[in-house]
Amino acid sequence: MKPEDRKLNQDKQNSKANKKNKRTGKKKKSGSKALDLAYKIIIAALIGIILVSGYKVATGLWQYHTARQGYKEVQKTASVDPDQFTGVVDFDALHKIDPNIKGWLYSKDTIINYPVAKGSDNDYYLHHDIKGNWTVTGTLFIDVANQDNFGDFNTVIYGHHMKDGSMFGSLRKYKDQSYYDQHSQLEYITPEGKYHLQVISFYTTPADSDTYKVAFNSDQEKQDFLNMTVSKSEIKPKYSADIKDHLVTLSTCAYEYDEARYVAVCKAVPWTKGEIKKGEAAEKQR
Repeated sequence: MKPEDRKLNQDKQNSKANKKNKRTGKKKKSGSKALDLAYKIIIAALIGIILVSGYKVATGLWQYHTARQGYKEVQKTASVDPDQFTGVVDFDALHKIDPNIKGWLYSKDTIINYPVAKGSDNDYYLHHDIKGNWTVTGTLFIDVANQDNFGDFNTVIYGHHMKDGSMFGSLRKYKDQSYYDQHSQLEYITPEGKYHLQVISFYTTPADSDTYKVAFNSDQEKQDFLNMTVSKSEIKPKYSADIKDHLVTLSTCAYEYDEARYVAVCKAVPWTKGEIKKGEAAEKQR
């Protein structure tokens, strides 16, 4: 082969190689652009998720804060000082806000210091405060099937299990015997009377269990209910009850299984005249 022919063939091969390299380069650039776009989409999606999650967290925290501030105002309206509980509650002032308020529940050294209402159903107060505003915490309320003023053997009071521990969020702590030993008694005040609520049992139960029974046709049914309550208790109680007593069951959501509930079953014991006078005297000195 002549030198000029070899040179011509070499030029052709170089030309083909250059074209191939250009095509490969274009493919690499195209693939690189697709990868960059995918990264941008992923980053945008992650930013969106972070923003949405942050918004939800901020909204939740604001709702909790608003609810707490609202109940602090209610405590002032009712003239109830959580640091010096006297048993004196201004129900006249409360009834101007909501005539459905039936009582006030207080537990020393806990967050429980709330009005208790009773609606025309068991739904309204799940997400409304006593001013009628929608709220994530709702209001403590008595089962609509109950009579007022302990007319039934078992009165049920419901409250949300809030993540910040508010409302009935602290009931789960009764699983700890030492907590129970320090908080075995709550106080329940009504316009007609004042009561110590002595916890006789605490346990976890399904939402549709007999724990929520309020109508009893005989003394034997009452005794069977008491026997069930005692047998299910997860703590060793200081107090006991009999069929002549009135019970108050405090109920909130639990998460051990679907539709689980924590319940603290209490015996209502009226304050003595001496305790009432002492509370009234302390209230005058506040």
